[in-house]
Amino acid sequence: MSGEKDDESVLGWREALDTKASPLSLGSWTMMAATVEGRDKFFKMIQFGARFMKWFALQDGDGASSAAWNNLYVTVQEGRKSVRWLKGLNKINQVFDEVPKAESTARKLFLICQHLGLGMHWHFDYLAHSHRIKFLD
Repeated sequence: MSGEKDDESVLGWREALDTKASPLSLGSWTMMAATVEGRDKFFKMIQFGARFMKWFALQDGDGASSAAWNNLYVTVQEGRKSVRWLKGLNKINQVFDEVPKAESTARKLFLICQHLGLGMHWHFDYLAHSHRIKFLD
């Protein structure tokens, strides 16, 4: 039993898995997936990984594999839009949190434009997504 612990210490696995900043830490992944922005980033990694694999399959001339990777890419792209439903509301909330703390009028205007602009972008993106999935007419 002590030999296994020594092997884990020598290989560095225990330290890698226990370190919060490590990409191998399960706690870091679950904390990231528990937030709206974290889920969006996780799905973005899958989405662009599938896009790369589609390109790679096309380079090999494998049309069936390329189509499968493209289906995953499109599905995850639509799923990311569903995951981000609350991001527009988050941006409006950030206006009320960040603008009063801004030092200058120019910075306040910049923050208002930034957060409201992104909030409106996501609002209309959600409407387009709702039309594509036939939720809205």
